[in-house]
Amino acid sequence: MSFAKVLRCPTVPLSNGLQIPILGLGTSHDGGFSHDAVVYALTECGVRHIDTAKRYGCEEKLGKALRESGIQRSELWLTNKLWPGDYGYTAAKRACIKSCSLMGVEYFDLYLMHWPEAKCSSSSNREMRAETWKALEELYREGVCRAIGVSNFLVQHLEQLKEDCSVVPHVNQVEYHPFQQPYKLIDYCRQEGIVFEGYSPLAKGQVFRDPSILQIAEKYKRTPAQICIRWSIQNEVVTIPKSTKNKRIQENCQVFDFHLEDSDMAAMRKLHDGRHVTWDPTNIVLKNRAVKDSRGVIQDHSSHLDYTAPVFRGTMSTADTCTFPTVKLSNGVQMPIFGIGTSQVGGFCQDTVLYALRDCGIRLIDTSKYNGFEIQLSEVIKDSEVPRRDLWVTNKLWPEDYGYETAKRAFQKSCSQMGVEYLDIYMLHWPGGMQPGRCNRELRAEAWRALEELYEEGLCRSIGVSNFMIHHLEQLKQDCTVVPHVNQVEYHPFQQPTELMEYCCKKGIAFQGYCPLAKGQALTDPTIIQVAQKYGRTPAQICIRWSIQNGAITIPKSTKRERVLENCQVFGFQLEEEDMETINKLHDGRHVSWDPTNVE
Repeated sequence: MSFAKVLRCPTVPLSNGLQIPILGLGTSHDGGFSHDAVVYALTECGVRHIDTAKRYGCEEKLGKALRESGIQRSELWLTNKLWPGDYGYTAAKRACIKSCSLMGVEYFDLYLMHWPEAKCSSSSNREMRAETWKALEELYREGVCRAIGVSNFLVQHLEQLKEDCSVVPHVNQVEYHPFQQPYKLIDYCRQEGIVFEGYSPLAKGQVFRDPSILQIAEKYKRTPAQICIRWSIQNEVVTIPKSTKNKRIQENCQVFDFHLEDSDMAAMRKLHDGRHVTWDPTNIVLKNRAVKDSRGVIQDHSSHLDYTAPVFRGTMSTADTCTFPTVKLSNGVQMPIFGIGTSQVGGFCQDTVLYALRDCGIRLIDTSKYNGFEIQLSEVIKDSEVPRRDLWVTNKLWPEDYGYETAKRAFQKSCSQMGVEYLDIYMLHWPGGMQPGRCNRELRAEAWRALEELYEEGLCRSIGVSNFMIHHLEQLKQDCTVVPHVNQVEYHPFQQPTELMEYCCKKGIAFQGYCPLAKGQALTDPTIIQVAQKYGRTPAQICIRWSIQNGAITIPKSTKRERVLENCQVFGFQLEEEDMETINKLHDGRHVSWDPTNVE
């Protein structure tokens, strides 16, 4: 390691001689990005390493923050990532140039392939990775990228890339924290001259509750966050914690004036239990499999659907406990058609959820074990003083807990952490089992049988699934007894799974949509803005109203009180049929979240 003059923190040499700062600031999606925090990190904390990605949707905002900071471009290390939707030689080069343009820079210090799966039905993952990497190699030779690398790649992905291409990746950025320590991957990278970079060093807040980390923090009179970041850095891992709070950014930078003893480093090494707090690339295989319909015809899920979504044919009534309409599920239970979605730590605000319950009359709260803050939600529920019977609480089972016994145990633990005796609906979160060597269909069936029992025992008032496509639902219907009461899927003007909605309607499955604002992309669409101006409403209100009028249970999320209130004010007007049709035509098949189409 050597010390960079402008950073006042160590740098790590790449195989091409460049020096990457060992500590940086990670950025995330809209809602987890703060302009002021980035400027503060650059101007007040001396941070010079900024990590982002096209998928986060904040490139233009980040460029503005960089310019406002006044820091010379030559003093910064900027990392960006290429999303799989842009994989392929020509698309990759185009996407890199566009990202540079949006950020107002002429080059990136590091450009990464974001994920090993290509999400392309016509070519194998390996072929698409190789074709994309050749584009990155050219960008590297042309000086548009000073270094190139990958993110979330495992040993098998790196081995294939080495066989297929010329330049070995300079960096591999992977999830890394005390609970997820991929020793073999780290050893492989170092043997191949690939710098290992770790994201989510705080395990999305889970480290803050770990007794061992708390004990070590007390010993050094430091915060648990500082202990985890210091531990990562002492393991010579390039580390990029993220925060939108100035105080926490400053705290995260104060890790170079103390040193963890060997005994404490060893104690933290023992905390590894293999858990992921983000997506696990283990099961990304060599080739995608095309999905076929009942006639054996390959379905093209990327093509535009030119007919409109079906209008909801269920029953709506006004709930006794809130002012919002409800949707009657197939078992007779009434579910609010509108609620508040919650996200991972950084996209969750306890005070805002409390405000939603107390001041906005919201009664539907949607969360999942994966998000990692069930305990915080228990505090919100308690502080709100809203009777439990008046609330609708949705939680989801993470695929790593799929299986009969593990599903039941996970449910009991979630209820315990949330301080509730039952859930209004409990869902399978994702159709993939994420358990190497196990068949997805068998895991789904086994987990679903556990949910059926929980339902029969009255511990879940209803049960459902999330991100399931028609073929997953068909298999579940064949393998089990209870048809899901709800299917929760990405749904917004650009992603309208019309066939899936029609299927659910025919089978008596309520359709629920998340990401109704397309992670902010809908807010800048000219058509939506024009419709919003016509009604004197915001683009967000137009999208939510459109979703509700199409009969979709809708769960927008926000950490801002004013936006939560604004999102609720959608029941005092109705979109005309021509405006509904106009928005229906915006469908272009894009996903702003994960695409389950190719999950077996």
